[in-house]
Amino acid sequence: MENVIEQFREILLETVPLLEGAQALLRQDDASWIMALDDEVTVEMHVDERLHKLVMCMSLGAVKDEQRTATYQVLLVANGLWRETGGLRFGLDAPDGEIEQCLDLNLNDIAVQYLIEILQDFVDRGRVWREIIARHGGLKPERVEQQRSDFNAGMLRI
Repeated sequence: MENVIEQFREILLETVPLLEGAQALLRQDDASWIMALDDEVTVEMHVDERLHKLVMCMSLGAVKDEQRTATYQVLLVANGLWRETGGLRFGLDAPDGEIEQCLDLNLNDIAVQYLIEILQDFVDRGRVWREIIARHGGLKPERVEQQRSDFNAGMLRI
């Protein structure tokens, strides 16, 4: 019987040629790969055999100092919306470093078509965040206040 890593590797090798914009796949070590896309986007994939999960990560870029607090607040709110985002979460690769978008997947659920859809959605969402960060250096504090009031407007308080 194949181990979890080899099963995933076989699915990944079938998936990458079918994924829009995929240019290369590099195996970093026994349980990690980097997939390069045509627009300089890379997705890191790590298999945790013990937990039977796949962790995908994508760098979104660094935030300008003056927009760091506001941007981090929005990302923390997004982390709390894990039900709505399908588990998408954000973190930093280092203090004052680049923002990372990550997603965990149960390896029991992985099949070629499912992985294509998940990877495409993951990359599409990451591209939106990358564009915001690249164009504006992050999120402006006044936008965060407006988003916060818009978000809370529909909430029920008990």
